[in-house]
Amino acid sequence: MRAFNQCLCRPLQARSAGILLIAILALWPISLLAATPDKGLGINLHGIRYWAPTLPFADVFKQAGEWIPQRAGSQAWNTGEPLDIASDGWVRSLSPGQQAATVVMSGGRYPAGRYRVSYDGRGEVFLGLDARIVDRRGNDLMVEVKPKNSVILKVMHTDPADPVRNIRMSLADSDPSGQFSLFNPAYLDYLHGFRVVRFMDWSNANLNDVVRWADRTRVEHASQDRETGVALEYMLQLAGELGANPWLTVPHAADDEYVRQMAELIKARLPATRKFYIEYSNEVWNSQFPQHAYAVREAARLGLRDADDFYARRSLEVFRIFEEVFGGSARFVRVLSGQAVNTWRGKRLLDYPDIARHVDAYAIAPYFGYQLAGGLDPKNTPIETLMAKLNESVAETQGVLRANTTLTRKAGVQLIAYEAGQHVTNPAGQDGFCATINRHPFMGDLYRKYLDVWSRETGGALMVMFADMSSYGRSGCWGLSEYYGQDLSAAPKLRAVRQYLRKAGGQRRPVRATPSLAD
Repeated sequence: MRAFNQCLCRPLQARSAGILLIAILALWPISLLAATPDKGLGINLHGIRYWAPTLPFADVFKQAGEWIPQRAGSQAWNTGEPLDIASDGWVRSLSPGQQAATVVMSGGRYPAGRYRVSYDGRGEVFLGLDARIVDRRGNDLMVEVKPKNSVILKVMHTDPADPVRNIRMSLADSDPSGQFSLFNPAYLDYLHGFRVVRFMDWSNANLNDVVRWADRTRVEHASQDRETGVALEYMLQLAGELGANPWLTVPHAADDEYVRQMAELIKARLPATRKFYIEYSNEVWNSQFPQHAYAVREAARLGLRDADDFYARRSLEVFRIFEEVFGGSARFVRVLSGQAVNTWRGKRLLDYPDIARHVDAYAIAPYFGYQLAGGLDPKNTPIETLMAKLNESVAETQGVLRANTTLTRKAGVQLIAYEAGQHVTNPAGQDGFCATINRHPFMGDLYRKYLDVWSRETGGALMVMFADMSSYGRSGCWGLSEYYGQDLSAAPKLRAVRQYLRKAGGQRRPVRATPSLAD
């Protein structure tokens, strides 16, 4: 869920707290070249979760949830007993009568058909609820899936000397060679045409408090549904297969060695002809996220004025490490992000001397519709009135954009959008409100108008939509569509965005520009 903080309170205007940051800027070598931000549309990806409809991996087990302890003969879903789990997330051993279960997919929006399940080691696995084993040949299973609720997989028993591990599960006809490919072709098709892919939620930026590089998610982990996000290698490969530029976020608590190793890995894996975006965390200004509390604590420890000062300082430190690794900033776009409606905050972030030599883009999230239910009784307000109010909100974004372009032009940096789209939330007790609004055909007209306003006011600067695909419900309606195969007439946002991409010449065939992890 996207939180929107409207606080425009002005703290004390003390200048002394910025002295250290200014000193850092003064001593910083000047980059002779800087990467230019893209124009056109990008897309944010929803995080990897067992319940998400995106299904980005051909091997759906890569999104499986945590292991749940169960016991033979018991109906309890979770017995609460400890499980012996290895550092890579696989079940290492089971006590007598103990079993380990996980939800592989949930929500009933996954493809029906026969899935091939394969694993290494000695032991037995079982699949249930929406899945039924129809053939078993050693460690190779054929499973019939009829979507309704969830697919669960259980490790019934395992040999501690050679435990069940490397479980894979994909549609049987997804790869005629019989090998497990990495990404779901349908997901790649869905994302074609976007110039930039932002991996903020793949990084789990709003929960990921990893400090050390050694503790990051790796490709060997049993699942990529982890608090430390998805393996960076997978992000780079997905962007490469799409022919898109990756937008990457550094975890808020990551130490300098983490940042340096992250830069080294990107340098090693991203082709020299490609660029990327680098951003320190996500919405550090937003008091609803733990990274804001972290920034407040660090600001106090370092004697800085507030979280904004710490955010600016740490961002520049991150950029400097990346420049040291890459020998300059010609390969990446250095992004500072702020609050669209709070131009005072933006002025503070961009007001440091020579900021344009160290930052390439200032990013905002110019959502519309976040105050739709304000002052109305949504339950008794005609839908036409609500859509008319949304139309007014789209028109109001013009003023927000003009205020921000004034700031960025003065600072000498490019205005871009790290997130964008509608921001309709559910009033208390009305969990279906945003779904009704987002499914309304007029929402497509609003998106077309919104995209035109952005293009006109910014000269077609990069706008990264939020987000690819998600189920609509209590936590919001953020996806351009709700699930694979949804009729475009029922997904007006996706239809409008695809029309815009076609008009802008953004529909491109994928380019495999990143080496496979097997290479």
